[in-house]
Amino acid sequence: MNEAELIEIDLGPLEALGDPGTLEFSPPGAKFPDDYFIVRRGEALACFSNVCTHMQQPLNWAPNRFLNKSGEYIVCPAHGATYDSLSGDCRGGPCNGRGLTSWPVRLDKGRIIVRVPSVQM
Repeated sequence: MNEAELIEIDLGPLEALGDPGTLEFSPPGAKFPDDYFIVRRGEALACFSNVCTHMQQPLNWAPNRFLNKSGEYIVCPAHGATYDSLSGDCRGGPCNGRGLTSWPVRLDKGRIIVRVPSVQM
């Protein structure tokens, strides 16, 4: 995907997100509220598509819940595929070495800014 096809979304202040913490979101106009999610661990942030590489199912086991207890891994609730919470790399289970699709995320004056595809109308 070309950088020009991405839109910027302001997800709010970093301090509003737990540590470790996650937040699901979608671009304006999307059918579902959880197309993507961000992960925070300390000052580090990552943004991923909310799709397991094994069975293309959502990764959240409840609203805004993606991580194991330590916050180190994203674990698919369907079949246990396990991904590193910051790199999205497959760490075990049926993801078979395929990592999550990541998207640009940055902090701007303490606010979380992501760049993801816009909704196709």
